[in-house]
Amino acid sequence: MFHVKRFTARPVLNMRIPGDEHSNHLTFHVERSARTICKYASAANLRATPFNSCSALVSREISARRGFRKLERCDPRRWSQLKSVPRGTLATQRIFHTGVPRETSCFLVLALLNFCRPGESLARIIAVANQKGGVGKTTTAVNLASCLATVDHPALLVDCDSQANATAAIGFAKDPSRRTLYHALILNEPFERIVQKSQVAGLDVVPADKNLAGAAVELVTSENREYLLQGYLRDVQDRYKFIILDCPPALDLLTLNGLVAAHSVLVPIQCEYLALEGVSELLDTLMRIRRTLNPALEIEGILLTMYDERTTLSRQVATDLRSFFGAQVFQAVIPRNVRLAEAPSFGKPIIFYDIHSKGAEGYTQLAQEVISNAEKRVGAGARSAHSGA
Repeated sequence: MFHVKRFTARPVLNMRIPGDEHSNHLTFHVERSARTICKYASAANLRATPFNSCSALVSREISARRGFRKLERCDPRRWSQLKSVPRGTLATQRIFHTGVPRETSCFLVLALLNFCRPGESLARIIAVANQKGGVGKTTTAVNLASCLATVDHPALLVDCDSQANATAAIGFAKDPSRRTLYHALILNEPFERIVQKSQVAGLDVVPADKNLAGAAVELVTSENREYLLQGYLRDVQDRYKFIILDCPPALDLLTLNGLVAAHSVLVPIQCEYLALEGVSELLDTLMRIRRTLNPALEIEGILLTMYDERTTLSRQVATDLRSFFGAQVFQAVIPRNVRLAEAPSFGKPIIFYDIHSKGAEGYTQLAQEVISNAEKRVGAGARSAHSGA
């Protein structure tokens, strides 16, 4: 085991040694701009995973780690080879075809900025969150994850709510012996012992139970308590294309863990006055999280739920939201629908319960928009890396 005792806030270029799945990341700290990092990535035929900015991600990791954790599975034989790089030395692992700049130092550290070869990608983590209850968070999380999985986008649904409604809605009966997110966060159970296969092909579930209510209290004294879920999901991001987090209707430590772990937040809003009134408070909360805990957090979009086109109030709320937030409001609208309300009682997502219902049409359209947005972000990141070269 090795520790990196000193940390300098510099941009990094991170890669894994080809052919050695047990090796840790080889990270180059380069005292140059993010454009320079993209230049080296392009030279190595790598594609940058898009983030808001390199500096934002570095500051996010500083807040998260306050110094680096232990490095696991470190091979001492490779450590002797990679411990330091003399000035001007060429990389020996056939990763780079250019010289290492004078300012470069090399350490084996945890990943700060993830680069992957073409064809490989990390899951986009989307937190479905709203401080107000009863706006359709669980319904949205379950049906969005199911729709994504059915179109060949492997997804993981993480139930972060102690009420375990998402776990029940996807078809899992109550089972006190089943390991849940509580065991993962508090008892450090491995992912393989927690995850459950759902009835939807390509959709895995991390279930919840009532013990999560106690986790919020037990986490108070934990070190780096806001980053436990982030660290837990980091090792499984390469298995899925999307990870959907169903957050509880409160700004407690479980919701905070979800927002810190997420790349973006999807906000369901009921088309009523009181739900509209709480939007400003929610945005204020998100801004505080971006300033302190997760600078890379984006708004995936605002979703109008329980929309009733027959009422003037629903139409007025929808108009006000679109005029204020513009393109951040999804085109998909989730209507008030009896079939959508019945589906959880049968333990099925709406596309399995009644695919011809208006609710199924709404969530199918939402999944298409989420996939389209993800593809646009990946394309923008690839173009940015190419222009930086």
